[in-house]
Amino acid sequence: MKSMLQRTINNIDRVVFGSKENYSFEHRFLNVASFLAASMALLGSASNLIAGLSSKLTIYTFAASLVFISTYLLFISKKWYLFSKSLFFSAIFLLLDILWYENGGVSGAILIVYLSFLVLSLLVWSGKQLIIIILLFSGNFLGLMYIEYNVPDLVIMYPSIEVRFYDIILTTFLFIITTSVIVLKTKNYYEKEKQRAILSDQLKTSFLANISHEIRTPMNSIIGFSQLLDDATDNERTEYIDNINKQGDILLKLINDIIDVAQIESDDIELEYSIIDINKLIIDLKKSFEQRIDQIGKEGLKILIDIPDSSEIIIETDVKRLSQILYNLISNAIKYTDEGAIKLGYKKDIDNIEIYVRDTGIGIPEKLQADIFHKFRKLNHNTDQKLYRGTGLGLFISNQLVKKLKGSIRVESKPNVGSTFYIKLPLNY
Repeated sequence: MKSMLQRTINNIDRVVFGSKENYSFEHRFLNVASFLAASMALLGSASNLIAGLSSKLTIYTFAASLVFISTYLLFISKKWYLFSKSLFFSAIFLLLDILWYENGGVSGAILIVYLSFLVLSLLVWSGKQLIIIILLFSGNFLGLMYIEYNVPDLVIMYPSIEVRFYDIILTTFLFIITTSVIVLKTKNYYEKEKQRAILSDQLKTSFLANISHEIRTPMNSIIGFSQLLDDATDNERTEYIDNINKQGDILLKLINDIIDVAQIESDDIELEYSIIDINKLIIDLKKSFEQRIDQIGKEGLKILIDIPDSSEIIIETDVKRLSQILYNLISNAIKYTDEGAIKLGYKKDIDNIEIYVRDTGIGIPEKLQADIFHKFRKLNHNTDQKLYRGTGLGLFISNQLVKKLKGSIRVESKPNVGSTFYIKLPLNY
């Protein structure tokens, strides 16, 4: 029941304020602020009408709600962001000035609203823009105080003490609610960012230690076997050269992974689309990995394929990147599976193809499945404490490449049963 309620709240939050993945913190914050400002203005106009305040005041607050609804829709649509941001704050400035004279001046509830506006400004603006906002805020506030002091008749006072009390109570209540939401949202965001930064730092430290080991291991083998070549017999020389080639391939794969991560993070991945036969690609991968299984001595492990259609199945994609993705998934399946089978297959509909790689390996606990596509994450959870080589980059790279190919990747797994990775891609890009 609790998880269902939490999912409902999260879904409402995502629909009303936008997905966290699609907006920066500042942008999403303004989504929330403009929505709350529109809600407060609507409530304010309704309360003014109920309290019997001036009709002009009710019209002003209602007009302000329409402006804030407009800025909210612009923020959500991501159109004219800077214009929307400037319009939002200009509307607040203008509304505060009108409310000052229409709603009791310094003796009314406007000071509370000013404080709320200052909190909002401090959280959204930065640098020179923040200094300008604070100066405008301070100058505007002092100017209003000066005019009220010298021309007090400009200010429309409350019709009674009861109405003033009611207005201040309602405004204070709204201020407490909205400011609490803003501050708690901000605090929660920065706490998560802090934890993410700490975890990222730990992962990077672990990665650097791991990568140095991963580089040294093949390098030491290459250097060691190279030094033995001069005095080796013909049979030994063949064996040494074979080992040098294997370790060279491992080292090259590691370097390519590091380069791919750098290109992904700089958004410098270039795709070359072409027509390929998916059946041929799967059969070629099966042959390649059968040889690899023989070389590493996993005789109890079989590579199976599931091709539902014997005719050509043509898709349009980047064959190099798709092969790289499948290579990473099958390599992981071999790494974490000692016996049984690895099956490679697909299912197809009118617009998409879903390729899967299924193994009978150690599996992945449910609590770890969301993390395995992140950088530097390695799977070492099995009970026999066997250590698996790797940098934790393969699934991260695969996930990012699938997204580049306009597809998606997911996993289904149970510990000690096995894992199935699914890649869904459009038939035509």
